[in-house]
Amino acid sequence: MRGGLLFAIPILIVILLSLALIFTAAPQPSYKGSTLKEWTREYEKPEDHSQANQAIWAMRTNALPLLVNMMAEPDWSVSLRRKAFVIRKRIHLARNDPGPSAHPQENAAQAISALGSAAQSAVPALIKMYERGPAKEALVLGTLASIGRGSSNVLPIIIRGSLSKDRVARLNASAALASLKLEPKVPVPLLIQALHDDYDIIQINTLYGLARFGTNAKPAVPAILPLLKHTNSVHKAASEALSIIDPEAAIAAGVWIPWATRAFK
Repeated sequence: MRGGLLFAIPILIVILLSLALIFTAAPQPSYKGSTLKEWTREYEKPEDHSQANQAIWAMRTNALPLLVNMMAEPDWSVSLRRKAFVIRKRIHLARNDPGPSAHPQENAAQAISALGSAAQSAVPALIKMYERGPAKEALVLGTLASIGRGSSNVLPIIIRGSLSKDRVARLNASAALASLKLEPKVPVPLLIQALHDDYDIIQINTLYGLARFGTNAKPAVPAILPLLKHTNSVHKAASEALSIIDPEAAIAAGVWIPWATRAFK
C-alpha cells in the first residue's frame, strides 16, 4: 500500500503540473496549421529554415512577445518540463506528443533574429533579460546583433559583453557593435579593442565589422597591421578590411585587394 502511494504521488504531481501548463499557457498564434512553438522547433533541424522564417514573419506581431518569453525561460524550467514529459510518456498520457524542446530559448532567439530590424520593439526586454545575470549573456548579444538597430541604451551591455569571460559572448558583442546603426566614433574604439582578442573568430568578425565603417575606421589601422603576420584566415580578413579602410596602407603593406570593397557596397 505504502509503495503504491509513493508511486502515485509523483504521477499525480505530473498530471497537476500538466493541467496547470495547459490552462495557463498563453494562446499560440499559428501559421498554415502549425503553432508558433512548432515552427520554432524547425530551427533545430540542419536544413534550410526559409519556411520557418516565413512563418515567423507572418506571425510577427503576435509572436514577438511570446518569443521573448520563450527566450527568457530558465534552464531549470526547461529541464523540469522535459522530466515531466518523460513521466507522462511512461504512463501513456503523451502518446503522440513529441515533447518539449531541449533548446526552446535558442529556437526563440533564432526566430527573433529572423525578424531582423522588425524585432526592434523587443530590445528593452532583451536588455532586462541580460541584466538578470550571465545565463543569457551570449544569447541576448547574438540576438541584438541580428536585430541590427538600437541606440546608446544598448551600449553598456555590449561593452560588458565585449569584456566577458565567455568567448561566444565576446564574439556576439563584436557583431552587435558592427551591426548597430551608431556613429563610428562610438563602436570603432571598442572594435579596435576586440582586435586584441586571442580568439581568431572574434578577430575575423571584428575586422569585417570595422570594414563596414570604411574610411571612418582608419584609427584601427595600427591594430590591423600586426594581424597581417598571421598565415590563416585572420590574414585574409585583415587584408580585405585594410583594403577597404585605408587602401594606401594596404598598398604599402603589399596586401591591397581591389575587389574587397564590392562586398560592402
